[in-house]
Amino acid sequence: MFTRRNTQISASLVVLMIGIALWAGQPTAKGDGVTGKTQSATGCSCHGSTPNAAVSVALSGPQMVAPGSTNTYTLAVAGGPAGTTGGFDLMASGGTLVAGAGSKIMNGELVHVDNTRRSWTFEWTAPAIAGTHSLYAVGMSSNGSNSSGDQWDFAGGALNTAFAIEVNPLVEVAPIVAGVTLGPAFPNPTAASTSVQFTLPSEGPVGLDVINVSGRRIATLLEATLPEGNHLATWNGRMSEGGTAPMGLYFVRLRAAGVEKTTRVVVRP
Repeated sequence: MFTRRNTQISASLVVLMIGIALWAGQPTAKGDGVTGKTQSATGCSCHGSTPNAAVSVALSGPQMVAPGSTNTYTLAVAGGPAGTTGGFDLMASGGTLVAGAGSKIMNGELVHVDNTRRSWTFEWTAPAIAGTHSLYAVGMSSNGSNSSGDQWDFAGGALNTAFAIEVNPLVEVAPIVAGVTLGPAFPNPTAASTSVQFTLPSEGPVGLDVINVSGRRIATLLEATLPEGNHLATWNGRMSEGGTAPMGLYFVRLRAAGVEKTTRVVVRP
């Protein structure tokens, strides 16, 4: 009787251990980030064995900055499983990353600490010396349940695609005055759409065009009267005459308050 009871208890323990092991094999999406994934070919392998083109991971923010300046950037994950949960890992080749809402610095990289969102804003402080630095990232869309339904991809759609930032002392040469300003295009280079931010000192008519290297206008983004302040405009890569602009160098030209300003944008495959 004693032996039979021990056998029954042992069998129950085995069943319990098997149940625990099976449960452990169904992990849920982590609420905290993991580092070392941005330049690893396996990426977020615990959320899927390979990258998935259904997921878009985009970085945006200024790509030409002054030495020592602190600038704001956004990482946004779109596509993949329905919902709003997700995560990311981001590293910089130089400078200093500064965490924002829903993120933190871990092992020198920026990761999510809030997995209930798919967009995170953070800051990057440029080195004091001129040069070009890169941000690398991987992002994931979670199904909010277990990792078997999650999807992920690298920023830019491929491993080691860099979001390049040029640290240029010429950015600080011009004095800061109240007037018309036109920021750099972002993302740049782009294979799809790109945006520019501009500032008006007062209300007035504004023209915003895309021109090619020959100076020919290929798209009109704005012809309107706008109020004083900051504005954002987006070019979807299409030409006014129809079709998508071929790869190459273009310029976004702003006309306002009697002045013209331009910024470059490169269309890539």
